[in-house]
Amino acid sequence: MSAGRLPWAGLLALLLVLTLDRAVLGTTGPWESIASRLPPFPVRRAAVARDRVAFRRLTVQRDGRPRVFALGSSRGNWGFKPERARKQLRGDAHVTRFTHALIFPFEMLSLSHEILDHDPDAVLLLISEMDTHIPLYLPRGSPSVAMRSLYALVRELPPEVALREWKPLLDIGLDSLLLAQRYRVVLGGAGLETVRRFPLDERLRDGRPEPVKPARVLDDGEAVAVPAGRWREIHDDVVSREGGRSRRGANEQMEWVGEIKRGQHARVQMALLEGTVALLTRAGVTVIIVEPPLDPLTAELYDTSIRGDFLKFAAQLQERYGVRFVPLDRSGPFPSEDFADLVHLDAEGSRKLTRAALLDLRQALRQRVGKKPWDSRSGEARPGEGTRPRHSDMLD
Repeated sequence: MSAGRLPWAGLLALLLVLTLDRAVLGTTGPWESIASRLPPFPVRRAAVARDRVAFRRLTVQRDGRPRVFALGSSRGNWGFKPERARKQLRGDAHVTRFTHALIFPFEMLSLSHEILDHDPDAVLLLISEMDTHIPLYLPRGSPSVAMRSLYALVRELPPEVALREWKPLLDIGLDSLLLAQRYRVVLGGAGLETVRRFPLDERLRDGRPEPVKPARVLDDGEAVAVPAGRWREIHDDVVSREGGRSRRGANEQMEWVGEIKRGQHARVQMALLEGTVALLTRAGVTVIIVEPPLDPLTAELYDTSIRGDFLKFAAQLQERYGVRFVPLDRSGPFPSEDFADLVHLDAEGSRKLTRAALLDLRQALRQRVGKKPWDSRSGEARPGEGTRPRHSDMLD
């Protein structure tokens, strides 16, 4: 009899653990306190905590303004400034930014599932060929992991790759179930050792740098061969800029750009991004793709004809889903003087990109006025009109 009750006891214990895990580290968890305990470096660890703080604040923000979200890597973080957006929109929209290092298409898809729970009106995707055509990485401790995103990834992977990489895929699956596992590095950095019970590499403690690149899962393209002498010249140019990168940082950026190439990885990355667009537009969200630039010097580090592949991809998304697109010929030009380094814009460059993005955003928000028969925040119908459908209803 007792043996027959053991599985039920185990399931009950698991349910209690998961419930406690979500209660402590879910959207309503003490993320402001956790973020305040983290040092500014490593940057990504602090950024992941700020992502959680942003979601928490959105649960209590009910001022009726349209909600705009920006998704992208650190290039979006440097290139699109929400404080400038708030000023130019005259406070007419609430802008939340999820833009920092190691946000790849998989993370964008996962974050979009969470964003849909917070009544978005528009989402800016700050992407270019550097997002669609770099190798597929699966970083641990992602800012967001949705099991539905993992399913989409496995479905797109070549079967032999999915079988070969079963362990990192399983790790990502565990991250989607147990938040203490997903955020163990963040919690460890904040000194909350009692919250987690997972081993933490000593290199990730005490502000020591995190690994620059996560494990590579899919990469089958050919990189451009750059003569050693020219590589050093570009490297020295970036290092010499005022406020530029360290020698090591410049080298890492050049390697990242050199990984822009064609291959199966690009097909998977674009499929994940298309899944993001499909998910959002199906829920009635306006999607605006904004193309961040690269320093003109990068033209010697990769096959720049790949940008044509990205433009074709963006055009397909426009045709299939009605997304808006802000290419470089509408926001630039961006000479080298507009860059802080090879991949990040400086203040003047970000002013240009932000201004162009806002032109489309303002038009999109104006077009949405009067189309929705509901109050955008309360969900209550206006007199004589229908009620606002929940995102879960629209996704069925």
